[in-house]
Amino acid sequence: MVSLLYTAVTILELYSTNIEREEKKNIKLRAAGVWSTEGTSVINTEYQK
Repeated sequence: MVSLLYTAVTILELYSTNIEREEKKNIKLRAAGVWSTEGTSVINTEYQK
């Protein structure tokens, strides 16, 4: 069940635009309190795997 949900989310992510994806990353970074260039590059690398 969890894997099906994950797959659905992944498909939605693939269909969303790059701008929307960047906004989501920025919101997640702000929420986590790591709004720095270092934090951004680390999290962006994780997303691209």
